[in-house]
Amino acid sequence: MFKSFTLLLLISLTLTTLSCGKSNNSEVKNLKTQVAALEKQKLQNQVNELEKELSKEQNSKPKSDAKTKADAKTKSDAKTKSDAKTKSDAKISVGGANIKLEPGKIKFLPRIHNVPSDKAKIVVDSIEKAREWLPLPPGIIGNRSGLLILQLWSDQNSNIKQIAEERCSYFDAPKKECINDLIEMMPRGGIGMAKISENPLRFEIVGRDNYWNLPPDENVFMISTHEWMHVYQYAHALDLPDIYGSQILSIGPVWLTEGMADYTGYKVTEKYGKVSYKKFINNIIYQVSSVKNTTLILSDFETPTQQVQWEENDRETPLAAIGMLAVAYLATTRTEENVYQGYYEDLNKFGYEKSFEVNFGSTPLEFYKEFDEFLNKSDKEKQNILKVN
Repeated sequence: MFKSFTLLLLISLTLTTLSCGKSNNSEVKNLKTQVAALEKQKLQNQVNELEKELSKEQNSKPKSDAKTKADAKTKSDAKTKSDAKTKSDAKISVGGANIKLEPGKIKFLPRIHNVPSDKAKIVVDSIEKAREWLPLPPGIIGNRSGLLILQLWSDQNSNIKQIAEERCSYFDAPKKECINDLIEMMPRGGIGMAKISENPLRFEIVGRDNYWNLPPDENVFMISTHEWMHVYQYAHALDLPDIYGSQILSIGPVWLTEGMADYTGYKVTEKYGKVSYKKFINNIIYQVSSVKNTTLILSDFETPTQQVQWEENDRETPLAAIGMLAVAYLATTRTEENVYQGYYEDLNKFGYEKSFEVNFGSTPLEFYKEFDEFLNKSDKEKQNILKVN
């Protein structure tokens, strides 16, 4: 479990860091190998479990009435224990404090470690506003209890070991291994989001203060909303595996998940008067103006491994800009309602490919061809299509 969590967190940190232009190649050189190995083992474990269940069914005989009653009692007892566990799970300990959770709701818990209160308040407020602008639909997490933990710590003043110990207290992982991994990871990491538990459902946004202390041309709202969008995405795919065998995330290809996070970030940031969305999109159009004669360019930006490879080998191509522009094109030509509601509402039911086709009127491959044609248009034509002229 912890190896899977570590991989997910590393992927999330990598994706967010790259999209914000703060890459750290030393953290991700072995990501491709890790993903492949973990997925191979995960799939093999699933096959083994299915074979065991099939063998049990084939060898079973018709049950007597007495056996049926005994089985019914066993199931009843198991359900009682399960219900009791669910109730006990409604209270969890974070940093020595017992936190009460409510079924069907996600509680936001800021954990601030040696960061000045004025700086921390900006981060907390921006996440709260992102949640208000894009709330989770009622009932989306079912009867699960949820917790969103913000871990904001100081690069200079915080005790990394203490923070790692606290974080590991609510991870489902061997404590010593967990602490050692986080002590190694945290000083190198950027800002990221991970889903770390199913029941109770727990998400974590983590970041060092130097990543939140931004220059004037950047904004905390953008980063906070970007990470909240990832929570929103995963909350709509709770019944799907975290990563498919193809390594495409259960919530969709990377260009879509990261592009949506950036797109949403700028929408919320504009709402609070911090940046002009039109100005930003025009800057993106300018950045990608040199990208011509493309052939299914989005197909090279589907998995975390591909993103890492692209960052390492092709720094001339504006990766994050292309993903963001693809989502802006998708939202403009298919409506924001289909993007925010339709696609995500259908994820659990259909998976990402079918949900994409149902809500956007084309398969991912067909959309890739359409977007290639869009990229080959003039800047003026792009502005007209995206309504930012």
